[in-house]
Amino acid sequence: MRYTSQGVLTGEIHSIPQLTTQPVYDVQLDVYINDEWYASTSPKLNAVFPGHPVPISSFLIPDWDDPSVDPRITSWSFVSTIDYQPITVVSTNLSNRTNAVDVWGEIRNDNPEVIRSIKVVVWSLDGCYSTTPKFAALDKTKLSPGETASFSVTLLWGPYCFMPATTAEVVGQGIIEPSPAP
Repeated sequence: MRYTSQGVLTGEIHSIPQLTTQPVYDVQLDVYINDEWYASTSPKLNAVFPGHPVPISSFLIPDWDDPSVDPRITSWSFVSTIDYQPITVVSTNLSNRTNAVDVWGEIRNDNPEVIRSIKVVVWSLDGCYSTTPKFAALDKTKLSPGETASFSVTLLWGPYCFMPATTAEVVGQGIIEPSPAP
């Protein structure tokens, strides 16, 4: 997690995937500031896959000097009635402009099944401000095995940002399409 001088907590959690070698679902987090509960949240995507970053929503933080921010995982499940699968990020491109960065690229279904209801989340933790993780626009939300799709999103920066972003984090997932009944 990252705290910015603008009073925004944003970013990603890396500790969830290290808990297990299998996906986890329905993750809930409590955020504590200076050892006091501040807010509850959950990841932007429904499943957390081992080795994948976990984007969370941003919080406005009271105007404290150098607060101690502590995200705590309060619950999760190893079971889901929906079969989520990760999507491969093939490429990511950035174009900085005044107070924003445009991010676009390509994703691919590397699973042996058709994946539908695909969602891609993009965020950045560099430049002079962190950005809130946002869902990207996709040209397709259903992909056959090996098929690709394009994504794009604009991330907004603060009004006095003069340091361009150099990287963006991208993570995506979808649902295995059920086989037709015989």
